[in-house]
Amino acid sequence: MNQFEISQAPLKGIHLIEAGAGTGKTYAIAGLFLRLIVERALTIDQILVVTYTKAATEELKSRIRRRLLLAKTFLTRQGFEDSLVQTLLQSGIEPQEALQRIQDALIEFDRAAIFTIHGFCQRVLHRFAFETGHLFEAELIQDMQPLIQEAADDFWRRYIHRAPYELIRFVLDRARGPETLAALGHACRFPRVRVVPAARKPPLTAIVKWRRIAAQISDMWPQVRADVQNLLLSDGLNALKYGKCAPDPMRPHTSARRFTIEGLIAAMDQWDGSYPPFARFERFCQSCITKATKKRHAVPAHSFFEICDRALDCRMEMDLQLSEYWRYLKVRWLYDLQRRLDHKKARDNVLFFDDLLSQVHAALQNSCKDELVKAIQAQYLAVLVDEFQDTDALQYEVFRTLFSSSQSLLFMIGDPKQAIYSFRGADLFSYLHARQGAPHRYTLTRNWRATPGLIQALNTLFGRRSRPFGYDRIPYEKAVAALSAPPSGDPAPFHLWYVTRTGEQGPVRPLTKQETVPKIVAAVADRIVALLSDTQERVAPQEIAVLTRTHYQAQLVKAALAKLRVPAVLHSAGSVFDSREADELALVLHAVTLPADSRRVRTALASDLIGASARELCAAVEAPGDEWQTRWGIFEQYHQTWLRHGFYRMFSRLMAQERVRSRLLGLPDGERRLTNLLHLAELLHEASMTLQLGPEGVLKWLATQRRNSAAAAEDEQKLRLESDARAVRIITIHKSKGLQFDVVFCPFLWTAAKIDDHLAPFHDPDEGEQLTLAIGPGIAPEHRRLALAEALSENLRLMYVALTRARRSCYMVWGAIKGTELSAPAYLLHGPQQASVERDWLAPLKTKMAAMTDADLVADLNSLSQASAGAIHVAALPQPVMVKYKNPHPSSRPLTRRDFGRSIDAGWRVASFSSMTANLPESELPDRDAPVDAPDQGAAQSGPDDLFAFPGGVRAGLFFHDLLEHWDPGANESQARELVSKKLQSHQFSSQYADTIERFLNRLARTFLPSGDNGCAFSLAEIAPHKRINEMEFFFPIKHVRPDQLKQAFKNKGGAFFSEFAAGQLERLSFAPMHGFLKGYVDTVFEHAGRYYLVDWKSNHLGHNWTDYARVRLDSVMAESFYFLQSHLYALALDLLLRQRFSDYNYSRHFGGIYYIFLRGIQESNSSTGIHYMVPEPALMEALKEELVDEPPKSGRRGNASTQL
Repeated sequence: MNQFEISQAPLKGIHLIEAGAGTGKTYAIAGLFLRLIVERALTIDQILVVTYTKAATEELKSRIRRRLLLAKTFLTRQGFEDSLVQTLLQSGIEPQEALQRIQDALIEFDRAAIFTIHGFCQRVLHRFAFETGHLFEAELIQDMQPLIQEAADDFWRRYIHRAPYELIRFVLDRARGPETLAALGHACRFPRVRVVPAARKPPLTAIVKWRRIAAQISDMWPQVRADVQNLLLSDGLNALKYGKCAPDPMRPHTSARRFTIEGLIAAMDQWDGSYPPFARFERFCQSCITKATKKRHAVPAHSFFEICDRALDCRMEMDLQLSEYWRYLKVRWLYDLQRRLDHKKARDNVLFFDDLLSQVHAALQNSCKDELVKAIQAQYLAVLVDEFQDTDALQYEVFRTLFSSSQSLLFMIGDPKQAIYSFRGADLFSYLHARQGAPHRYTLTRNWRATPGLIQALNTLFGRRSRPFGYDRIPYEKAVAALSAPPSGDPAPFHLWYVTRTGEQGPVRPLTKQETVPKIVAAVADRIVALLSDTQERVAPQEIAVLTRTHYQAQLVKAALAKLRVPAVLHSAGSVFDSREADELALVLHAVTLPADSRRVRTALASDLIGASARELCAAVEAPGDEWQTRWGIFEQYHQTWLRHGFYRMFSRLMAQERVRSRLLGLPDGERRLTNLLHLAELLHEASMTLQLGPEGVLKWLATQRRNSAAAAEDEQKLRLESDARAVRIITIHKSKGLQFDVVFCPFLWTAAKIDDHLAPFHDPDEGEQLTLAIGPGIAPEHRRLALAEALSENLRLMYVALTRARRSCYMVWGAIKGTELSAPAYLLHGPQQASVERDWLAPLKTKMAAMTDADLVADLNSLSQASAGAIHVAALPQPVMVKYKNPHPSSRPLTRRDFGRSIDAGWRVASFSSMTANLPESELPDRDAPVDAPDQGAAQSGPDDLFAFPGGVRAGLFFHDLLEHWDPGANESQARELVSKKLQSHQFSSQYADTIERFLNRLARTFLPSGDNGCAFSLAEIAPHKRINEMEFFFPIKHVRPDQLKQAFKNKGGAFFSEFAAGQLERLSFAPMHGFLKGYVDTVFEHAGRYYLVDWKSNHLGHNWTDYARVRLDSVMAESFYFLQSHLYALALDLLLRQRFSDYNYSRHFGGIYYIFLRGIQESNSSTGIHYMVPEPALMEALKEELVDEPPKSGRRGNASTQL
């Protein structure tokens, strides 16, 4: 490949740039962007820049804008040099013209087309909706996991719950339940995935055989029990399996043989023939007994042993069939999942983020694609794709289809050595295919990040092998240092620490991870203290990073640094549900939910959140007295608080009463732990309010989130980061990409590649390297080998990314650690070089590592050090001194608190009708649609067409409001029937009410409503949908309002209704003075014949007779429930809106009135029961406006009130 030069690259055709770590990839993109603005005179929105994360998008926007500003500064002759702009000017572009183009780009920079791949696809779908067939109202769902889990639960019920018992036991031994299927579905969510093997249903014939033989054994056992026991007590059997015949020192009255045999006999006694048989069942088999018989002893024989042999053979056959059937179910689940998700997305009009890409790709495959391609090419005349190594097959096909013509300009910038996001769907092989098809290919090798010594070390490490990343198509181009060596730098900037076993010459047992990891973590923490304490090097804490593979490793490092008092911050974005605080909060909430369970209460008390002493816990068990009873009773109080006032009130009380905050802040990592706890509380509170969950529901929700935390994508669940000022960064390798630090520690690069027997992703060379998922159990050896090779290659790329984050020095740990034979350091430091291993390079590596001694390992490392010319320093893992860190630059400024000298206006609020009536007794609270006592007026008149028998209460009110919000009075019968059925099911009402509700809706649509338009009645069916607004929300500013102001306004201007019905009720109104905004929701607002009306639906049960819903009764209810106040507030809001919207608005001419429709009282079209209609007096509306509204809006100039809603 040729070296890439920004100023010389042709601005036409398709180009691919491979940019190594630290070689200025983003600088190159910004330079190309500048050239397109100045040289090609493109506008800011004609250049499409695509990357793969939101953070990268913001970074690109910032860097590109900064580059344009630098060019502008140079052109205004303000003392800066800009070689690129100078080159452009030398090509004949006038400085003023270039300056004008840059200035225009900066002015319109908000229009810059810099998107993520999903953002680009979303823009295409919205802008070209008709060409792509995109639905405008589709809801975009970020987290698909709940839908996958729902589908998994349903599949489990249909296929596992109904399965034979043996299959259920087999599956439950290998799966956690539906969650296992959901995890598999999440792992297989990527497009263009081929699943093997095919879904062919295998037989389960061995189950019948097994049951027959098991029944035979159960029937036979009582008759042969004594004979079998005597035979097994024979001294001719091996003691290893059947126990020694000599007396047992631990059991003086018996032998080990008899004790073992009695245990086997007891197990057979208890076995009922179910699957699987008990552990050691094979010791009743003739084959096992024969093998265990000593020489020159007769083999114990019995027909029972032979039957057990056949049972064992049958079980092996059945296990094989069950294994194949379980694999078949998993494959079928994947096919069913896709169909189910497609159906749900079509039914509910929802999309996942990946669907944006799929829809664009599908639109580019149909017969009308040419017009779409031309339209997009006309919009984007140049395309720059960043991080192209993270593409996949679908993305590559989209870009190739859109921008591969001779007229297009496409730059694909990436680095296959940094392709580390396969778990997100990134497909390295798609990049390799794209590189092969790119006519112009360049490379960037000049490293602007690291020192020359560190670059020399990296070149030695990765450049010694012909295939440092496992594949010929991923070469390593040696980097060239762009920076000069620092005057006092580390002579060996790359430190390679090794751990060995015993120093013996021959292979011995490798070190376990359990014994090695603590030593490594301690050594890293100790060296960080030494670096921070070195006054000559002057390394600041924020210039040091520790890169880990997992969040758990990051927590270990954080804890070790905390012990040495080193400030450190976690930059990993793990889920807060994976934290220790989630575990402890679950224990405490279990105790609060079940306060009668003393065991759970004691467990909660032992947690760090509450921190009860050992003395208190022991006393609770050994001598529970009054003190323990009081302590125990507090949890009952928490429980009652939760039931009455909700989760957060209970949590706040627990935090204060148990002093949780001060206890956690006293721990070394107290700030982190308190942050996690408060974060969890917020999420639980939100879930309890949104999903209406009680204590048991919250616990279940928390357990679900903890199980699914690995797959969760929700931003609000990610750990909140601590302050990173002057703190060592601890970050996962995947998160570190794009970052750089002076000193980098990589202590866990030795994680081995591994593939389990459940799922093996690989690219099949026989299928054009298509992404393939092999489903287990029973994955084919060749598929396993291919998957393992790809996993090791990605580990090598992760190693490259980690080591290239360093600017000055880097520390890496390696050694004879168990299970690391197929790790990246093993391959790179010790792997075979022979060309014969080109196809299978794993087996030779594993063989060599198994035979490697400590001496061999150290010799290989010393050879590497020599080849680096001293840039790599090899040493044994240092023994930590464990000296605590003392900040050499403590702040001399004393800590002081800031005093708050201003006052908070306690009266300012967003008020509502509910807040005005909040001090009324609960039975009088308005707008609850609760039953209202009615006088006895004779026998009930309930019939099939009325709603008197429909349940009452708040749930009924919610049902009717939801139903009517989505109801179209002009809808046909089938539409109404579908709506009623859906809402009854949604609110958990019996379908037996469906016919009654349908007839009610028909009556409501045809019922004539009184009108302020000369008394001409009309029905809701006459109101067109575009003249109606449901659930209209309003806000308007209010002055300082007191109850006496409202009372005075109604008393003076309220008219006859107030005098007769509401005067006495209003005297009971009491609320604290308030000002700010008044908020509310009007059920329906509509326009008819030039007048505007508002409707409020009421499902109150006033009685079982139509007379209970007559006008006189409704007047009383409007007064008693303060609906008269609510109606006037709503009317005022509508009046203010109409005054603002229309210049010719006049209240008397355009305000039609207020309908309070009591739904249970609606009869036939000519009946007025159930309808309370009123038009507030103009004088009262003016008085309310004067008393309530702060700076009422002026009349608008938007149209005529008689023609526009």
